[in-house]
This record gives sequence, structure tokens and C-alpha cells, in this order.
Amino acid sequence: MTLINLEEKIAAPAPAASKPRIEAEPAAPKVKKHHFKRNCCFLVLLLFIFSLTLAAAAVAKTGIFEIPVFSSVFYRLPKPKREIKIENQASAGGQNLNFSLNTETKKITLELSEEDLTFLLRQALTRANDPYFAQNLQALIFGGEVELSGLLLKPLKVNLTLKLKPLLADSRLDFKLTKIIVGSLPIPAEYGNMTVHRLLQKPLEQLNSAMVKFQLESLELSEKKAQVIFGSESLMLLQNNFNF
Repeated sequence: MTLINLEEKIAAPAPAASKPRIEAEPAAPKVKKHHFKRNCCFLVLLLFIFSLTLAAAAVAKTGIFEIPVFSSVFYRLPKPKREIKIENQASAGGQNLNFSLNTETKKITLELSEEDLTFLLRQALTRANDPYFAQNLQALIFGGEVELSGLLLKPLKVNLTLKLKPLLADSRLDFKLTKIIVGSLPIPAEYGNMTVHRLLQKPLEQLNSAMVKFQLESLELSEKKAQVIFGSESLMLLQNNFNF
């Protein structure tokens, strides 16, 4: 008869219940930093090339420098609203200016056409020792302003268009720059105002020195002509200088 060892049966532990296996979630893929850096560098390079292209196009539009491809694409020789032609500059002069005398007030009115003003400007250039502009300088009068256009000789050789609004105070002439085009590139007037004033300061001072004795009283602009009124005391001076 077989003896059963009860102590061993009682002491033997029951098999433990198996726990469900939890699988770990897959790790999120790591962002590759070198791809991000490469994309940033590519964008910076594109911006640099774009900025360089814009700068080259702007310089080409001025006509100051000849830039292959860009100059032929972007530069156009500026054309004024109309071209002023003076038939015989050699015979033109003060006798052809249109003066009129008011017999009551003794004030003198001078009417200047665009041709007259252009001739006077070119005559001043001829007399200058070192002129700033070439002889193709011309003046147009419209919209209450004067538009000067021509080839600037210094400090840079470039076609320049200036639109000026004349101002008169105490018989002295000044101007406000309202438009500037360098070659075919428009530039905000506020950026070129100081440079243009410096450019025209000397001839303007010479004009004011010459005109102060003529008692310049008013200046009015209309389409294609300017009207200047001188004080009565300037009658003799004007007659002696212009033989009217």
C-alpha cells in the first residue's frame, strides 16, 4: 500500500496565473536635424539670389553701368513727354523774349515758353566753365511744375529727369523736388532731394544774385509757359539788358 505524503501536497504551491503581455508602442521617428538645416540654407540662398537679381535689375535700369543681359532687358532710354527743338540757337536771345509793360503799375510781365526756358538753360550751360549737364538739357512746363531732362555729366554720367515745383519768397527763387528718374528708374523724391539741391545750389544762387536787382515779384506756371512779373523799379534795368 502506497503512502501519500500529505505534507508535500499541501506545501506545493499552485501554479501562478500567467499575466497578459503588454507590447511596447513603437518609438516616434526622430526628426533629422540635418534635413532642416539643409532646407534653411537653401531658402537663404534663394533669398540672396533674388535680392542680387533685384539689385542688378535696379542698377541696369539707371544706365550708370552696363550689365550683361540685365541692361538689354531692363534699361530703356528715357523719352520726355515732348521734345523741345530750337531752330536757330545762334540767333535766339534776349530780343526774342516776350516782355509787356503795364503802363499804370509800371510792372513788367515776361512770358517764357518752353523753347525760351530751354534756350536760356542751354545758354547758361554754354557760359559755364564746367557744366553739370550736356547741351541736350530741356525744360517742359505742365501741371504747375517744370520738368528738366537731359544727360547729367557729373558726378556720374547718366540720363536724369527732374520735376520741380518753383517756390518764390522775398524775390528769391527756390524749388521743391517732386519727381526724380535716374535713367529709367524712378526714385522717391525724398531720397534725392538733398542731392539735387546740392547739384542745383550753385546755379540757383547765381540766378538769385542776378535776379534780385530785377525785383522778381511773382512766378506763375501754366501749360507750356511761365509768367514772371517784375517790380516797377526794374524797368530801366530790363530795358538796358533786353532792349524791349
